[in-house]
Amino acid sequence: RYVDIVGFREAIPFLVIIVMLVISGSTVPSRAEVAVQRLPAVPAISMRTFWAAGGAFVVIVLGTTLFGNPNIAFAALVSAVFAMLCLSLVLITGMIGQVSLAQMTFAGLGAFFTAKAVDWWDLPFPLSIVVGALFVLPLGVVLGAPAVRVRGQNLAVVTFGIAVAVEALVFNNGDYTGGLTGLALPDPTLFGLDLSPIRYPERLVVVALIVTLGVAFGVVLLRRSPIGVQIGRAHV
Repeated sequence: RYVDIVGFREAIPFLVIIVMLVISGSTVPSRAEVAVQRLPAVPAISMRTFWAAGGAFVVIVLGTTLFGNPNIAFAALVSAVFAMLCLSLVLITGMIGQVSLAQMTFAGLGAFFTAKAVDWWDLPFPLSIVVGALFVLPLGVVLGAPAVRVRGQNLAVVTFGIAVAVEALVFNNGDYTGGLTGLALPDPTLFGLDLSPIRYPERLVVVALIVTLGVAFGVVLLRRSPIGVQIGRAHV
């Protein structure tokens, strides 16, 4: 009642839970000790499988975009973006065996700081995205620090608490986000090409596809790296 910060009352219980779980937690053991039941090793990813799946994804998304109406193009854009976001779950849950419920929080923070980079400094696309990612990077390190001390369902609780706290303190604060009207930002352009999601959604779909495939390729390379090979050989 004495702190006049939007969302503080809603966030403080979850912040207390996070602190208590981190203090009472222990160092994360090896992957083989996370659960009693043994889970299968992470399967290897061949480049042939990647190109086949990626090609099918491109054909489906572009096919529905170029030959559909704007609503279908927007749906294809959302599908490409969420496919990229889900790749983080491939790393955290699929490969490492941990549960995180804050993925959309980090995505929202990335969008928030990207919009602020345009609003504050009038940065062009895609430089604004790079700056937004640089702002989120240290926050990801700080908010991800509890993962060093807790695991399993406790980590799920911690990441859920982080998501609720950030939503209450940042996303629900109209002073930061502009309220219901949001922030008035110019349409993105790339090499002079208009990427307006309203006028040219199919162009933005192509850009999202390229980025999504690039992120997916990075996941494949990580899995095939020495670190990824060691993770794949371990069993939970």
